[in-house]
Amino acid sequence: MRSREPPASRVTHGADVMGGSAPILLNVTVPVRLLKAAVTPTPTKGPTQVSNAALHMAPPVDARERARWAFALLDRHDLSRAAEIWAPDAVDVFVAVGIYRGRDAIVGFFEGFFAAFPDLRIELEQVLSEDRRVVVRWCARGTFTGASFLGVQPTGRAVELRGIDFVVLDEHGLVVENTIYYDGAGFARQIGMLPARDSVADRAMTAAFNGLTRLRRLLGR
Repeated sequence: MRSREPPASRVTHGADVMGGSAPILLNVTVPVRLLKAAVTPTPTKGPTQVSNAALHMAPPVDARERARWAFALLDRHDLSRAAEIWAPDAVDVFVAVGIYRGRDAIVGFFEGFFAAFPDLRIELEQVLSEDRRVVVRWCARGTFTGASFLGVQPTGRAVELRGIDFVVLDEHGLVVENTIYYDGAGFARQIGMLPARDSVADRAMTAAFNGLTRLRRLLGR
């Protein structure tokens, strides 16, 4: 599978792959009790435990089970039922990367992700829901041996990435908004874009940055 970049007109890059803190979040309201529970290490049934038969049936009505079902498809790199996961005008906010507007752009992102990490597996650690709002805590593991990803050439490095999705569903159970949090800087370190934390190269990079900052202050910039 070749990597397909989402349509440029539908993607807003608020922060780069190395991690940043740009104000690109949607107006997603999540109950405080769901936020607290999402960081509690409670085991849950992983998406690989969803039966093959269930994957070929109609999507579950219950919001939590529907999230499990959708993640089970993603774990299998199966985007054939994207129309049953995302609404046509859905918006996915990958905080470390940018905003993907519309089902086609979101599918394009995942096509590129799966092409870059051919052995990628996604495990659910916890799923919580209230009404049509769902919080999903997950762990993704794979090796960057496939196509380029977000302009970065494959490095052959193994990656273990943990994150949390805050999902809003419509009355039909389709995703209309999803904000995805993960450690962008950690991802960049694992694929080799940034030096390992506290390594000689990492300390040298920090020292160079601080030196440039002091120089700018002296120059009044």
